[in-house]
Amino acid sequence: MAETAPVALLARLSELRDDAERLAKQWRKAATIAGRFKGADDLADVTALSKAAKGLGELDLPGLGELAARLSALAERERRERRFRIRRQVLDAFKAAGEEPAPLGGDPPSFRVGPAVVELREGKNKAVISYARVVIAEAPLVASKVVQAHADAVAALREGARPAAEVRALLLAAYRVCLARQDKAFGDRIDAVDLLPEVALAVQGDRFRADPTRGAFADYGRARFAFDLAAVAAAGLLRSGGTRLELGPATMGSATGKRGRALWLQVGPGGHQFYRSLRFAPDGGDRS
Repeated sequence: MAETAPVALLARLSELRDDAERLAKQWRKAATIAGRFKGADDLADVTALSKAAKGLGELDLPGLGELAARLSALAERERRERRFRIRRQVLDAFKAAGEEPAPLGGDPPSFRVGPAVVELREGKNKAVISYARVVIAEAPLVASKVVQAHADAVAALREGARPAAEVRALLLAAYRVCLARQDKAFGDRIDAVDLLPEVALAVQGDRFRADPTRGAFADYGRARFAFDLAAVAAAGLLRSGGTRLELGPATMGSATGKRGRALWLQVGPGGHQFYRSLRFAPDGGDRS
C-alpha cells in the first residue's frame, strides 16, 4: 500500500503536466489568432474574422466559444454590408460612365450593361463579364476596374464586328458546307453551332492562309459568333437575297442539359432565349 501511493501521485503529476502543456499549446494558438488583430480596421476583414472564429471555436478553452460566436456574427454582418457597398459602388460607377445597368437578380447578383452581363462573384472577389453566357472578361471586385474591363470587352466585340450583310453571306456559305457534310438538303435544320468552325475558318486572313498555325489564327469564338448572329437579326437581314434565315428555339432539355449545343441570343423584341437549330430556306416557302 505504501508503494502504490507514490506511484499514484507521480501518475497524477504526469497527467497534470500533460494537461498544462495541452492547455498552454491551445492558449498559444489563441494568442496567435488574437495577435492578427491590431486595430479596428482589422475587424473589417471578413476573411480574417471567419478564420479567427473557426480557429477559436476549435479550442477547448473557457470563454472562447462565446468570443468565436461574436466574431462569426461580426463577419456575417461585414459580409452583408460589403456586398451592399460593392454593388452600390459598381452600379454608381457604371452610371457615372453613362451606362444604365439593369438588375437581373440572382445569386451571385448580376445586371445587364449594354449587350453584356456583369456578375459580381463576391466570394471570389471578382467580377465576370459575359456575352451570350460566354465569359469575355474578368476583373477584381473594384468598381473602376469592373467598369473598365466591361468597356474594353464590349469595345472588342463591337470593333471586331463585320458588316451584317457580310456575316449573313458567311453564315449561308457555312450552312451549305454543313449540309454537304451531313448529307442534308437546302432548307433542312442543323445545329447553329455547327456553323461556328466553318465561319471561324472563313474569316481568317492572308497570314493564316499562308501559314495556318496557331500563332496566325485570329480568334473567333462562341461569343463573337453569337454577337455576329444577333447583329444580322438586328440589321433586319434575316430575310435577304431571296432566302430567309430561321433560328429554332432550344427545347428545355437541350437548353439545360446540352448548353454546348444551344446559343443564348436576343433575336427580335422578345428578349433573350436559347436557340438550338438554324436553317436557310427560299423566302416565301412554307417548309418548317
